[in-house]
Amino acid sequence: AEVPAQDAAAAAAAEFAVAELRRLCDFCSPGLREAYQGLSLEAVTKVERRRMALQRGEMFALEAALATSSPLADVPAQQAVRAVVFRNEDGTFMGMSLDRPPFIDDGGGSDL
Repeated sequence: AEVPAQDAAAAAAAEFAVAELRRLCDFCSPGLREAYQGLSLEAVTKVERRRMALQRGEMFALEAALATSSPLADVPAQQAVRAVVFRNEDGTFMGMSLDRPPFIDDGGGSDL
């Protein structure tokens, strides 16, 4: 079910996703590493919250706008992402999944 982006659990899920993304490229080339480490959450545009089927807990399907303080050449500093964040019943987050990482061009190229 869709929930307001201001929902406390949804906001915590979004912050978890950004923290995970910041670490995603710890071992990438320097420019890409700084772009990921400089990520910040600009806005959560959509959140759906559902119970998980095979694990006790819930998942948050998020659409969010991110920005980096270290933009790459020829790549927008603002990025839209869609992520699913998984949360245990005790409120701890267990992981996330992305439809595509930020800063990857639409042609499938990457500097990872």
